[in-house]
Amino acid sequence: VVAGERMASCLLEHGHTRIGYVRNEPQSDYDLQKQNAFVRTLKKAGIPMSGRVFSETIRCWENSLEAARQIISRNLKQIRESEITALGFSSSPGAFAAVQTLQNAGFEVPGDISVIGEGDSMWFAYGSPALTVLSPDYSELCRRAVEIAAGQFRKERFFSCSQKLIERDSISIINHKSEKGEL
Repeated sequence: VVAGERMASCLLEHGHTRIGYVRNEPQSDYDLQKQNAFVRTLKKAGIPMSGRVFSETIRCWENSLEAARQIISRNLKQIRESEITALGFSSSPGAFAAVQTLQNAGFEVPGDISVIGEGDSMWFAYGSPALTVLSPDYSELCRRAVEIAAGQFRKERFFSCSQKLIERDSISIINHKSEKGEL
């Protein structure tokens, strides 16, 4: 839940108001709760999400990076027509793969559209642009794995792992005046 809230809040803090969410991972309880938290956070800020959640059936053995590329390709028209300025992805590998698809379609990342995902890898710092991500506290995740293995699992804590924002180059600040042509 924290990841969805933090991702949406980051985009809002950068001035984005036309935001979409891409579920490029197989559906799971965690991803569903993250997506719901993302949408809920934006709705609290008055940002409509109708038609802005892009999702398809992805099986656990399928490639989530390719799924992200395909979801973006299939929804380019809607992204343009809705004038979406930011996309949150259910995973950073999907966000990383989608950047090239967006660029090939004529979008400048982050000039036209900002991109953020969850989960860090050293490779994301070397993309073009370098990818902004949320990174969970892996020590906390390991402690929870041990709790699960020891039979001390507490479900209410599972979905609230802290997340660190690693801001790189894939998110820009929106100037609302320039969006409306009022420089």
